Amino acid sequence: MALTHHEIANSQAQMPMMLYQAGVNAGTMAYPPQVLEQLAQLPNVVGIKEGSWETAAYEAHRLLVRRVAPHVAMMASGDEHLFTCMAVGSDGSMVSLAAIVPELVISLDAAIKRKDLDEARRLNELIYPLAKAIYGTAPGGYANARLKACLKLLGRFPSDAMRPPIGPLPKEDIARLERALTEANAYL
Repeated sequence: MALTHHEIANSQAQMPMMLYQAGVNAGTMAYPPQVLEQLAQLPNVVGIKEGSWETAAYEAHRLLVRRVAPHVAMMASGDEHLFTCMAVGSDGSMVSLAAIVPELVISLDAAIKRKDLDEARRLNELIYPLAKAIYGTAPGGYANARLKACLKLLGRFPSDAMRPPIGPLPKEDIARLERALTEANAYL
């Protein structure tokens, strides 16, 4: 079904297409390797936002795509394991965390490319706690609310209001996000 869907979209759009590889816990939304292999070889596919959220799966998918469609960009999208994905190899990154701390994400990528592992680890020590505060705190479905709260705390969004059923974040969550932003030097 996924292959047929993308073949139809690909033939109708006739333009560059990015695929999304869902997380390993997303059930049938995550493409199994044999489907990913076929999708990567479609004519207009230029990249994959690799959202497995599991580094072994990320690496396996990256190697698979490199073998069958080396022209297709594999882009890391796991905010909590961005360092690992970049160290394994990534053709860029598509992470929402870049809206919060773009300088850190760009600097991490540059450090990895320079093979400056000490600097990459230092940057990861700033990024990782913030990623955990946003994505690694229950309930997981509140990550977007936490992102909006961070953007409001940084003065980039006027409001962090969410549509129902998600209401305002508890004060403890806001305090945790403020601490993580401070520790990541995001207010600079």
